[in-house]
Amino acid sequence: MTTPRASMCSTCLPCDKRDIRNLPLVERKEVLRDDFDDTGTLVFVRGIASAGVWVFQQVRAHDLEGMVAKRLDSIYHRGKSRDWLKIKYPDSMGGPPHSGSATRTRSLR
Repeated sequence: MTTPRASMCSTCLPCDKRDIRNLPLVERKEVLRDDFDDTGTLVFVRGIASAGVWVFQQVRAHDLEGMVAKRLDSIYHRGKSRDWLKIKYPDSMGGPPHSGSATRTRSLR
């Protein structure tokens, strides 16, 4: 038996033919929340600010692959950015261990 999967949606780029990539993440999330209804396979991610250690503890407790940390004031950048960090828990069942995976949270300064 396979586990049902859901996609987590945390931001959007095009909206009503308007390019919102230069808006801060917090504003892009507001646009998405206003125009989005959760479904069985697509879920809006609200986010938890200033609680990275607690979130990572929950990642470990629920055997998840990891978490994503984003600066709320960051604009969208294509590709890798220091404003958007994937922090993986390498011993999770949610995915294979990756070399270079973070085993502790990193600060977004």
